Amino acid sequence: MRNTQDNIYTLVREHLYARLTAEDRELINLADFDLWYGPFDNEIDGRAYPGWEAAARRLATIRDELPSTLYVDLDCDYVGEDEPEGWTEETEDDDGEAIQTWIAPEEYYIVDRSDIVRAVFGKELAGNI
Repeated sequence: MRNTQDNIYTLVREHLYARLTAEDRELINLADFDLWYGPFDNEIDGRAYPGWEAAARRLATIRDELPSTLYVDLDCDYVGEDEPEGWTEETEDDDGEAIQTWIAPEEYYIVDRSDIVRAVFGKELAGNI
């Protein structure tokens, strides 16, 4: 069973991967492979790789463009840059009088930049770019 942090990281990664190009997503995977298994020729299984230094520069640019804070609601799989807000719900009592009730947002998590970077790149790669 996955824990809360794993679920948050998965949602954050999916949310931000959708913003990345296919080439950038592939570069993340190849750079991670390079980090774990050492340098290799400019190709893995037919996929082009520019080498660690060039990959690290591009990944640092991607890292710098990530948001500094995200808000995650695990109940509805919400990930966004705007903090969830409550709202006022208007109902009537038995006499037809309007009643306004404040509805607070459900429990959500605030994800800071360091966790965002780890979610996108993985712990080891995030620490090396």
